[in-house]
Amino acid sequence: MLSPYVGGWLSKPADRFPDVFGNWDFFKTYPYFLASAVPATFTALAWLVTFFFLKEVRMFYTDLRHCMAERSNQTLPPRVPLGRMIAAKFSKKSTMKSTPSCETLASENIEELRKEDEAPLPLRALLIPPVLITAGNYATLSLLEIAFRAVQPVFFATPIELGGLGLDPPRIGNILSAYGIINGLFQIFFFADLHDRFGSKAIYSVAIASGVPLILTYPLINAFARTQGLSWMVWSLVGVQLAFAMALNLAYCELFSR
Repeated sequence: MLSPYVGGWLSKPADRFPDVFGNWDFFKTYPYFLASAVPATFTALAWLVTFFFLKEVRMFYTDLRHCMAERSNQTLPPRVPLGRMIAAKFSKKSTMKSTPSCETLASENIEELRKEDEAPLPLRALLIPPVLITAGNYATLSLLEIAFRAVQPVFFATPIELGGLGLDPPRIGNILSAYGIINGLFQIFFFADLHDRFGSKAIYSVAIASGVPLILTYPLINAFARTQGLSWMVWSLVGVQLAFAMALNLAYCELFSR
């Protein structure tokens, strides 16, 4: 939600903050470096905090190391290489009997390490109507949502005479961040009530149907921008488009709530 705002605010720093970055040739050559690096740094920090301080993650790797050490009749090693963890996770062969410490593992992936002679489920067994319908619904939803997300910032940045709105990066970041915050609050406070009142099928049908006007608003917004500029009508249509986008995102909640 905040990444678009940060990205828009830090784009082209040599032009927007000449006193600080004006003498840096690097930021003139790569004007979007800060806009990409700062959100990526937050993501990396979140991963590090999760990996080193989240109790569940520490327990998972501790239990995994115990299990692997007991299987090889070795003392607990100080560190297990990542490649060895991945190989052990997907290994289907086992020559050692289960030990009590391995039986206490909570992860299903660790439980699979102790199963012997388990034949994999054939793909044909998964090709049943419920699975195919769910996969098709998710594929349709993903196609609509990703297509909209890919075109939206390009549309905002493209000049009006070429079919867009001609907005600068900070304004685009503000719009996308405001949408992310409002959309998140809407899903949290209203989805459960809507689901209880209208049901799964109705919500998903309306959400997918909202993808049609969502896409059609692109040429409509540009048509008003060509004749009126960035008038209140244009911004109203942008708000309507984002409202349809929030309705489309209800389908994600619906699929994952089943």
